[in-house]
Amino acid sequence: MDFLNEEIDPAIIPDAGYITWKPVERNYLLVLRVRWLLFSLVLLAAATLLILFIPSLQRGAVMYPVIAGTVLLVLAYFLLQERSFRTKAYAIRSHDLLYRHGWFIRSVEVCPFNRVQHCSLHSGPVERRYGLASLILYTAASDSGDLKIPGLPEATAAGLREFITQKMTGHDEATH
Repeated sequence: MDFLNEEIDPAIIPDAGYITWKPVERNYLLVLRVRWLLFSLVLLAAATLLILFIPSLQRGAVMYPVIAGTVLLVLAYFLLQERSFRTKAYAIRSHDLLYRHGWFIRSVEVCPFNRVQHCSLHSGPVERRYGLASLILYTAASDSGDLKIPGLPEATAAGLREFITQKMTGHDEATH
């Protein structure tokens, strides 16, 4: 049998613009802010300890740039979190799950259901406080999640996991 690699006319490719994106839960922004606050406190504490215990950093010519750099880093991280939250969304289609994210560098990840080997839910203490979870999909030859959708309500995440598990086993309602 000969190998065929025929050319496809781009005009017949379906338009991806019809996808209806579902944004992640609004409470996920609170989770991001709590994470930012914890990161900021640790960073500010580290900068303070460095200034207190390293005498060469206590001179104004060195100390002020260290403080300014730390504050700028904290503010930049906050702005990045705020901006990137607006782009986080997912879509479910009959054969795959899509996740869109990124403010500066935008990404759309697609995970076909027939490639999924395992799916799990993750919910840390901050997410649990707000009733949220992350859905993680694993495909073959991967030891880390191939697709992670954070900021889903726990019930939605559990429902998606069940839906994907049914798709993986071929027991979805569409075939019955």
